[in-house]
Amino acid sequence: MSGSDALTINLQPSAAGASISVTDIVSGATVNLQKAASATIDFASAATTSTINVGSAGTGVSANALAITDGGAVTINSIGGSAGKGNGVSAITLDANAKSLSINTSGAEADLSVSALAIGGISALTITTQGSAGFSLSSGISGTSLASIVVNAAGNNA
Repeated sequence: MSGSDALTINLQPSAAGASISVTDIVSGATVNLQKAASATIDFASAATTSTINVGSAGTGVSANALAITDGGAVTINSIGGSAGKGNGVSAITLDANAKSLSINTSGAEADLSVSALAIGGISALTITTQGSAGFSLSSGISGTSLASIVVNAAGNNA
């Protein structure tokens, strides 16, 4: 699927574990990954900002892989899942065209667990947790340009 001029794209595969690929998404667009899947999300080469929301208020996501290309300044938001179920991604991979990455949890049941984070050309990584939602990384971070990591705990119980 090609995103062309769409500013919001909802990815809802018909079966758990299904693979999805979206290409040529415009700068400033938001992609909502709302069910379990492996997703490849390719922004237009001129994209300066991109947002990916993982999960929704009623559903947690358990994805095998999330690959992001050409995103510029990339923001990944973990949206609160159902009671007691946050979101998980086995591997998040960004290419050398991404310049910064912000990972945010939105509180309540919006925990985000990531096994591996391959950040390509990212020079700045910011992780912000809200309320009781947390972020966990079990394997590590790999990348060639990382110059800074900022971790913020915001709100009560962060």
